Amino acid sequence: MRNWIALPMTCALAGCGGGNATLPTVISTIPADRTTNVARDTTIIATFSEPMRAASFTGSTFTLSPVVAGSVQVNGGAVKFMPVELLASGTTYTATITKAAENVSGDPIATSFSWSFTTLPQTQAAPAVSSTNPGDGATGIAIHTTVSATFSKAMSPASISTANFTIAPGVSGTVTYHGVTATFVPAAALALGTLYTATITTDARDAAGTPLVANYSWRFTTEKPASCTDSVKDGDETAVDCGGSCSPCAAGKQCLVAHDCTSAYCSGAVCSTCPSGNHACNNACVSNANLNSCGPSCTPCSAPANADPTCDGTSCGFTCKTGFHNCGGVCVSNASVNSCGPSSCTACTPPANAGPTCDGTSCGFSCNSGYHACGSNCAINTSIDSCGASCTACVPPANATANCNGTSCGFTCNLNYHLNTATNQCDPDTETCCGPGCVDCSANPLSYKVCQAGACIGACVPACVGSLHCCLNQSGLPVCTILQNC
Repeated sequence: MRNWIALPMTCALAGCGGGNATLPTVISTIPADRTTNVARDTTIIATFSEPMRAASFTGSTFTLSPVVAGSVQVNGGAVKFMPVELLASGTTYTATITKAAENVSGDPIATSFSWSFTTLPQTQAAPAVSSTNPGDGATGIAIHTTVSATFSKAMSPASISTANFTIAPGVSGTVTYHGVTATFVPAAALALGTLYTATITTDARDAAGTPLVANYSWRFTTEKPASCTDSVKDGDETAVDCGGSCSPCAAGKQCLVAHDCTSAYCSGAVCSTCPSGNHACNNACVSNANLNSCGPSCTPCSAPANADPTCDGTSCGFTCKTGFHNCGGVCVSNASVNSCGPSSCTACTPPANAGPTCDGTSCGFSCNSGYHACGSNCAINTSIDSCGASCTACVPPANATANCNGTSCGFTCNLNYHLNTATNQCDPDTETCCGPGCVDCSANPLSYKVCQAGACIGACVPACVGSLHCCLNQSGLPVCTILQNC
């Protein structure tokens, strides 16, 4: 039997030469051929020289003899046979892969491949629970306890978990395994005065894969509720009439957790106080100004945009950054026209014909183009009521109309009046002083002119009669002519 197995194994590993080199071959196995003392929970693996086609591995392609039910998993060139139950103790198994096994191109192995191995003999007793803590039937157990079981031999750590180590009723937690002891750590304190049942099932196995003979259970009862007033340390009290479910203990009294102390700080199983400038958070002393655990509630401090968080030792706050101020819990720019100034949250409202401004301290306004500020209003630049930067009301002399050029006041003489530059007054027009230049309309000896609307108008003397019309000739003199249009 062994010579028959050795030949295909040698060929598989060596390549066998002379055949089709492209056919897949088995290059290694787990367990290796003829291995002894194989654990009963072993997965059987064959590794091929190239990736294999998963669909070619059916229930008859990869088998164990004696027959073992299982499933096959293909991952590239690695093919696993996973028994659904533990293998038998002290048994020699033959693993066989038939010629139905194909690579991804559809090429089969050249010949069936087999190898053998032997499981651990049943020479040692099955594992057992040798002791527990708390012990079976124990009472008065602290509600902050952990629950552990010590085994008679080393166990497989992978077989010890919350799936097979449980505490009822309704206790969640974590399970660890060290040496030969499994420990269940409850996620929260157990209930007072409650009967609990701890159970480890037959899914727990030793290193050889041998399970417990039967489920193992034990029971214990937690401590009764404390009276808190009988001057006796009882129940879950950590000191006389305090701690646990009673009121917190003063400094110097015994404690288990921070909740047992009025200071919320349990150090070395004794209620303690934090140094000045510090407070307790999560059973540690932190600075009162610690932004990550502010005040008795140990709250992490945050701040809105444009601000830095603060802690006054009691509660969180924030300080707006330079150039910003607090408006209803939001830090806004000091220059914001919607909330102007370092302390005010007032929106700036400009007068008509202006836009709002803020200098970081107070509101202001800027007049629109063509307007200028006069007090708290914006006046049009040409306004005669508030002319120029001085906002002066323009007052014209008699017989004149005021105007403003945007900077200063002026005036224009009314019709039939002209400016007397000497007096800066508006004098009436005459034939001897007509218009702004004070022209003498009668200066021509041959005729004379009249002054109308500040200009000399020619007149024929004597007046034209009949069909003649008075017109100015090329010399500017009035003459009578038959022309109707001068």
